[in-house]
Amino acid sequence: MDTERDFDTWHDLEKFARELGRANTRPAGADFGYWSDLLFRGQGDHTWSLESTLERSAPKLKRLADYYRTIAIAQTHIESLLPRTWPEVNYPEMEEYLSNYDKVSMLTLPHYPYLVHLRHHGFPSPLLDWSRSLYVAAFFAFQHPHGERVAVFAFQEYSGFGKLSSSDAPQIRTLGRNIRTHPRHFHQQAEYTTALRFQEGTWHVAKHLDVAQVQPIVAVDDEQA
Repeated sequence: MDTERDFDTWHDLEKFARELGRANTRPAGADFGYWSDLLFRGQGDHTWSLESTLERSAPKLKRLADYYRTIAIAQTHIESLLPRTWPEVNYPEMEEYLSNYDKVSMLTLPHYPYLVHLRHHGFPSPLLDWSRSLYVAAFFAFQHPHGERVAVFAFQEYSGFGKLSSSDAPQIRTLGRNIRTHPRHFHQQAEYTTALRFQEGTWHVAKHLDVAQVQPIVAVDDEQA
């Protein structure tokens, strides 16, 4: 799904999203293949890029291992203020883990529940948050519009078959929903993606829009919503 479409009313967007959902679910009679959920993300200006909070706040921080070093340092401070803890983020172990291409490309990121908790509390994060609900995404798009038109992105990682990837090209992965974390995660029907690239022997943060299947597909005039 790499086509941008413009709509003048919310009803037109809603109709298109329903059609998109029907077109991207398991066909009747299909006895193999995997169709992942269609995910949506709303943004208050259609000209904004699709960027994580880490990309916006710390664009020079590229090595994922350096990010883990940052959250390892912050962990004792964060846990001192909260009634809960997480498994210790051991930076040397993370440095070694993130130098292994297969571990990250085939498994989820280490300390994923901790990463999600940080994301929901404003800590810069390489996770990009999405919702399985069009209406949740639309709420965030229209809550504080900044331009004449807002945007809703749609993404589906799997649509029946596997996906092609290259070790030296950016890759987008959906990390899953079944984790114990902040209630906001469940209220928003949230899922998260990362865009990463393996280079110079370790994983680096990449841009979602460098991967072709993620593009802004719908934009709605705020005054016509």
